[in-house]
Amino acid sequence: MRSCRRPKLFAALFFSSVLLTASHECYGFESKRVAFAKGMQLALGGSFQDAGYEFRKVLDIDPFYKPAKMNLEVIKNVVDDKIKKETATYIFRGADYADQMLFDEANNQFTKAIIFEPGYAHSYIRRGLIYMYKGLYNQATADFDKAIAISEKTGGFGGEEM
Repeated sequence: MRSCRRPKLFAALFFSSVLLTASHECYGFESKRVAFAKGMQLALGGSFQDAGYEFRKVLDIDPFYKPAKMNLEVIKNVVDDKIKKETATYIFRGADYADQMLFDEANNQFTKAIIFEPGYAHSYIRRGLIYMYKGLYNQATADFDKAIAISEKTGGFGGEEM
C-alpha cells in the first residue's frame, strides 16, 4: 500500500510546484504591467522621480524590458538637467500614444519634442520607430541618422546606449 501512495504523493508535489511556479510568473507579469502603467501615468503627470521608482520596479522583475530602460534614461536626463521637463513630457505622451497604437498622435508628440529640443537623440529614435511601424522607411532612416549624428557630437544618445 505504501508504495502506491508514494508516486501519488510525488506527483501531487510535482504538480503543486508547477502550479506555484506558473502563478508566480503570472504575478511577475502582472506586477510588471501594473508598475509600468503606474510609471507612465506618473511621468505623464510630471512626477518623474516617482515614475523612475516604478520603472526600476519593472526592471527588478524583468531586467531586459527595453521600454522601462528607455523611459528611465529620459527621466535620468531630466533629473540631470540634460533635457527640459517639457521635452520629457512630449516624449512620454508620444510613448503613451504609441502604446495605444495611435501612431499619428505619437509622431506629433515626438515631433514636438524635437522642435522643443532638437539636440536630443531619444526623440529622433522614438519618432524613427513610429515611422518604421507606419512603413515610412526613408523617414525612419533619416531620423536614425540624425540620432547617430547627435550622438557622435554629444558622445552618446543622452544616456545608456540604446
